[in-house]
Amino acid sequence: MAFKVEKAVRLEARTGALIAARGARLAEDLKTFDSVYIGAEFCENLLPAPAELARQAGFFFKLGKRVRVLTPLLTDAGLKRFAGCLKVLAPLARNGSVEVTVNDLGAAALARRLAPGVPLGLGRLLYDNVFLFKKDILRLVSPASLAFLAELGVRRFELSSAGKFPKTNFADKDVKPLLKDFSLSFYYPYLNLSTARACLTGMTPTPAGQAFSGVKCRKECFVSSFKAAHPLVREELLVRGNTVFLEFPEKFYAAEKDLEELRADRLVYCPFP
Repeated sequence: MAFKVEKAVRLEARTGALIAARGARLAEDLKTFDSVYIGAEFCENLLPAPAELARQAGFFFKLGKRVRVLTPLLTDAGLKRFAGCLKVLAPLARNGSVEVTVNDLGAAALARRLAPGVPLGLGRLLYDNVFLFKKDILRLVSPASLAFLAELGVRRFELSSAGKFPKTNFADKDVKPLLKDFSLSFYYPYLNLSTARACLTGMTPTPAGQAFSGVKCRKECFVSSFKAAHPLVREELLVRGNTVFLEFPEKFYAAEKDLEELRADRLVYCPFP
């Protein structure tokens, strides 16, 4: 079978607002994409309720798109909501039409137990449990982690592109057989540099010496991302919610054969950080 690259777009937590604003016109907006990422990647406050997630998935099914659901690092409260999401997603997981990305090993274990038929991917917060990915190097460094994740049902790893085509050890004789059942996704043009549990834009200012008592999430991150600078970082930083990004707008591959070499059969375009 010829190698084919899936083209996806990450709408993530803004999906509901985009559907409300664009409606049927989204079909034209998304005509060049095979699949759509919904859900929430970095913050459990943004994870849709199960009924809303099912509504969004149904909307994109009618447009002929496959659906990929992003899920973040989760607390006990978030795991409860995620369990409800799995119940509505499990019946939809047919012919590769639904896939769930987990950024929490507890979420992966829960999905394995409650919805074993739903394909799982490991998200951008956790890939370095398996790979070393720095600058222009991408190497499998933990076969033990690979085997552990396979037991949980993970068959995909999701990473950000870093602006250069990386050198890999994927063709090495002791590595190639280990990766034969796994695929990679590359997100572009934004690389998630760091993620905190607290939201930089949503935290209430707290005087020095006083404890922070809680976050009243008003979803300020929906408004925009913010530019930031640091004296030790040459590049311009972008902050959205609890995550800091770098932008790498240049194309990082030359042809689909290069992606095949990387085992990357999906490109995920991010219109927002």
